[in-house]
Amino acid sequence: MDPEIALGGIFIGTVTSTFLYGIAFLQSYIYLSNVDAKRMWLRLLVLCVLLLDTLNTIFILISTYTTLVRSYGNVEIIDKVIWSQPAYNMTTIMLMTVVHMFFARRVWFVSNKSFILTAVVVLFTLVNLGDGISYVVTMHVIVYPPPAGLSILQHLASYHYSTWSEFSNSRPVSYAVVIPGLASIVIADVLIASILTFYLLRESRDISVMIEPRNTQFVYVLNQLTAIIVSTGILTAISSLATLIAFVSNHAGPVLLTISTIGSKIYANTLLAE
Repeated sequence: MDPEIALGGIFIGTVTSTFLYGIAFLQSYIYLSNVDAKRMWLRLLVLCVLLLDTLNTIFILISTYTTLVRSYGNVEIIDKVIWSQPAYNMTTIMLMTVVHMFFARRVWFVSNKSFILTAVVVLFTLVNLGDGISYVVTMHVIVYPPPAGLSILQHLASYHYSTWSEFSNSRPVSYAVVIPGLASIVIADVLIASILTFYLLRESRDISVMIEPRNTQFVYVLNQLTAIIVSTGILTAISSLATLIAFVSNHAGPVLLTISTIGSKIYANTLLAE
């Protein structure tokens, strides 16, 4: 890959994600300053999202500093797996899990406590969480290369990659630990947006029949809320889909990391905006 494109992508991704983190921090501050003290679980949820987003930003900055400053002039660093990269991938996965569980709760109430719809959203969320953990372990924790004489399962469990190209070229392993998680998170995003939109539109239609024609303020607000839910659901789905496409097109290094750094912030901003 052209070093200018790779390094430029890392720089743009870091600047954009840091900017979005600033917005999330402001959103958290405003919410914590105004929320009812009795709603403690919401306070804890916001603090949890802010903590994960802060850790995520710290790991991103460490990775960027290592690549652009400490290894200045060393083009090979672009392909190296830095310890903070799997770390911020893990915080991203945890952040996605928290956000989707929050929306799964909303699906539960909006759908009149439909167990099936809620369970499907939770299922795809947990698939992404488990797949993300296996991805981080595969990339950074376990020793590679494996000793001779191991079984196939032991061999797969012993993978550790020091470069992105090495991981990307190991298609059976890399596909097995990345694609299920990325696909599940795209499905979860689309499901959440579709379910919430369907029920809100149905409620808007029912209310518009009952209220007086001149009293359309409530319907207007409800339609605006529907538009917000659709846009945020599509935005997160597009982010996850872009990550999946980047990986499948053999860009498992800087391009993938650049997209994922921005994607994690989109999830945090989406929840805090709600």
